[in-house]
Amino acid sequence: MSIVNMRFINKIVILAVVFLLFSTATSFAQCNTFVSGGTIDGETWTKAGSPYCVDGNLTIKNLTITPGVIVEFLDNYQFNIEPGGVLKANGASTEKIVIKNSAINGKGWQGIRFEDSDSTCKLIYCTIEGSVNSGIRIAECTPTIDHCVVTKNMGALGGGISITLTTSENHKLNITDCEITNNTSLTDVHPKSKRPFRL
Repeated sequence: MSIVNMRFINKIVILAVVFLLFSTATSFAQCNTFVSGGTIDGETWTKAGSPYCVDGNLTIKNLTITPGVIVEFLDNYQFNIEPGGVLKANGASTEKIVIKNSAINGKGWQGIRFEDSDSTCKLIYCTIEGSVNSGIRIAECTPTIDHCVVTKNMGALGGGISITLTTSENHKLNITDCEITNNTSLTDVHPKSKRPFRL
């Protein structure tokens, strides 16, 4: 191969590397707050600190998320509300809370998991998308889910919302005025519909 061709190839490689670094830097520059993972207790995430970029598994003991906040997962991390834990994500009709995978994360994330969590947990005017383990998983607890959009998620049983309740508390689970659409269940246990499923 001639010296001229080698120089041309080297320039192409350098330009490609520079472009990749610039693109990655631009994506990370869109993060106002980095959350490295671990246990979250007594925090309030606000629009001023948004977007929040999560770079580790989260265990929620007590977290409040205010209207207009965007939470982006940088990899396939968990967002688990611990037994007795409290998540209050109170968005507004004009300023929804968005929880999703980031633009540079092609793997998805693990969705929001409520397990024996406090009954005061709330998702109100939230959009949940991009999870590979159901958008929302509920086990033996009764969070309030209201005016939420759960979309573009997948899961083994229930791509949008997966619910496991074996106690007499079933009737207290409140899921109202939500749009659950364009999710994928990996089995045929539950019927599928191309139309939005509204609760």
